[in-house]
Amino acid sequence: MSGRRGEVNDSKKIKRVDKTPPVINYREYLDMDTDEEEFGRQETPEPDEELPAEPEKPVFTDQELDTLVQYVKNLTMTFHEEITLPQESTNLIHEYFCNPSYTILTIFYQDSQWKVTLDFPKYPQNGLTYFFRSPWQVYTPDNFMSTVKFGSFNYFENSLLKFFQNIYAPVAFSHDRWPAVKKDEIFSNLNRLISYLNDLTYHPMGLSILYIPREGIDCKISSSSKQIDTREDYKSVEFLLIAEEKNGLIERLERVAQYWIKQIREVLSGSNIPVRPACRTIKEEINFWNYRFESLECLHNQLTNKCITNIIDTLKTNKSASIEEFPVLITKIEKSLVEIISNIKYLNLFVDYCCDFDIPGEIEDYTTKILYLIRFVATESQFYNTTDKIEILCRALGTQIMNQSKKYIDLTIILDEDPLAGKQMLENSIFCCRHFEEIFNQVCDFYLIFF
Repeated sequence: MSGRRGEVNDSKKIKRVDKTPPVINYREYLDMDTDEEEFGRQETPEPDEELPAEPEKPVFTDQELDTLVQYVKNLTMTFHEEITLPQESTNLIHEYFCNPSYTILTIFYQDSQWKVTLDFPKYPQNGLTYFFRSPWQVYTPDNFMSTVKFGSFNYFENSLLKFFQNIYAPVAFSHDRWPAVKKDEIFSNLNRLISYLNDLTYHPMGLSILYIPREGIDCKISSSSKQIDTREDYKSVEFLLIAEEKNGLIERLERVAQYWIKQIREVLSGSNIPVRPACRTIKEEINFWNYRFESLECLHNQLTNKCITNIIDTLKTNKSASIEEFPVLITKIEKSLVEIISNIKYLNLFVDYCCDFDIPGEIEDYTTKILYLIRFVATESQFYNTTDKIEILCRALGTQIMNQSKKYIDLTIILDEDPLAGKQMLENSIFCCRHFEEIFNQVCDFYLIFF
């Protein structure tokens, strides 16, 4: 019994010792010099992390691939009745669907054939359609039409202009964390870029579109027409000047207004209109004045836009010198429109006579009618009665006679088929031109005494 008690007591003592926490001497760790170079200890390089395995690529049957290719054709913008793809382009479309690591597919028409790339082309193409997706997003015949993301653009400059004007600029101008020292430079360069794209887009069309900066203007858009809603009250730029650097904003708006003045002067001088040929027909003269009217009317409508008048009023309030010329230019535009409308009204009298006539039988009747109309315009028109303008009409009539004579001559008949008939054809043309000269001189002597 005593032995057992001793063992129990010994076991209790052992248990008590075990319960005592071990004493850790931290001092030796604190005293250690952790300089790795001194100890020469090298860190054990961590093992390279294994890259995740590439997802499995989808497998399609030939029929499924044909269906997907047809979907791409159906969604592609085209001016042709049917899209015929070369085999190389079809293979690239197959590759796009079979390898989801490709995120972009573009299709466009170039050099008389359809081309496909798995990226955007290096040089911009008109009539381009693009498809895009997230990496490893799998398109199938069942989900393609419901999940596809695609778009297209026709004119690169116009698409770029719309992007900067409607998407990038509003975000950039509303961002409030631009560095103060760089803000004016950034906004000025953005205005300059959009103005350049604006000219690049509309100048070839013969239109002068004034660039309206989004900065400082709250333009409300009507959901029905997507046009600027002039019935709503616009925030004045002055309301935002409190939060802006006033001088910087006003200077930027002044630069925009000065560019407007430059555009208005070009339209008033007619320098934005293509050069007219020296020998033009009456129809070309009518087209010229219609072109002038559209150009000035477009400009006049823009100057009544609420956004533009808002900027002009703000510059007036801040006594900007660049705005003083606007009232004078607007008055000139209105006067020019009155003159152009009058000229078009009288020139439209000639529309029915800008047609072909039989040679040589109808030359006298054709010439006499047009000359009497010219005389009527010279006596009745308020603006188109100057010697220079009437001379233009007479020259245009002569050009029409010459053009009709040229069309009458058939070189195939003269050189190959029937030389005698060809000779008669030439004689009729010469007679037509000479008879026109006689009629013209006769009418001038008796009726148009100021010619």
